[in-house]
Amino acid sequence: MLAACSSEDGGPEAPCTVGQQVACVCAGTTVAGAQTCLADGTWTVCACSSAPVAGTSGAGAAGSAGATPPQLTGGSAAAGAAGSSGSGGMAGVAGAGAGGGGGSAGMTELDSGIAPDAGGAGAGGAAGMAGDDGGMPPPFTPVYRIAVRAHGANSALTDAEFEEIFAEVNSIWLSQAGVCFEFELVDDEQLGERFDIRYEPGGANDPNGYYSGDHDIWSRDHPSLGAAPNPVEYPTARTTAHEFGHGLGLDHQDYGDACPDGSGDLDCDDLLMRSGRRGFFLSDVEIATAREVAERKALDDTTPLGCGPVVIGR
Repeated sequence: MLAACSSEDGGPEAPCTVGQQVACVCAGTTVAGAQTCLADGTWTVCACSSAPVAGTSGAGAAGSAGATPPQLTGGSAAAGAAGSSGSGGMAGVAGAGAGGGGGSAGMTELDSGIAPDAGGAGAGGAAGMAGDDGGMPPPFTPVYRIAVRAHGANSALTDAEFEEIFAEVNSIWLSQAGVCFEFELVDDEQLGERFDIRYEPGGANDPNGYYSGDHDIWSRDHPSLGAAPNPVEYPTARTTAHEFGHGLGLDHQDYGDACPDGSGDLDCDDLLMRSGRRGFFLSDVEIATAREVAERKALDDTTPLGCGPVVIGR
């Protein structure tokens, strides 16, 4: 939510162009904000984003214990140790913790002269839950809500899985750009008002996803994505959010180790528009571009500060 505050210099002089925005600074702080020109030719007070509150970090589950080895004559066996816990999600922005490492191989205690085989290593722990967003308000208002018709007739994903995926898509976009998506999950082929995306298992030669127009967006049920320092929890959410980025005017960020759009010290693999990775961050340039396009594609009502739950229409 934006907090009204006065600028250091009292704001620019009127008259101004309706809708024009200029940068300002909250009085007594270094917090940046914006002033908007009103229809009467005057400026609003400086609207400044509240400081984000740190979110909680999810930890990966411990790996399972190693398998007990087969016993030979007189041999007793002990299971391997559990794997370590995965790292947590980032504070302030939702992010999944990494899975715990596998448990060590099972060991044995011998009272015979023959050494039995060691047991196998335990499986890696499950990924940690995503860190929450700390209750952080949208960084930009108005929030642009875009209608999405998600076609799941050929998908193996359940309604519950879709709800988790779509929630993460909205977390990615709302927490960074003040954009979110009003999802309706259907089994028919009737096109929606703005975005249409189809989910299918996909074949060996299919991409993870593609965008060929607002009504021709596609994603695998389970995309195969490479690692990122701060990964999403659901690869399908990342692919969906990535393809929506193309629908909002964004290009790929595929330039080796050089991120061209002002990402600063951020690892390029953490970027949402990086191909084939699990990162989810947007650069300032990308946010500005996406908001400009989203304004044209958004629902008329811009008063809500977020999007509603998924509408299950199948």
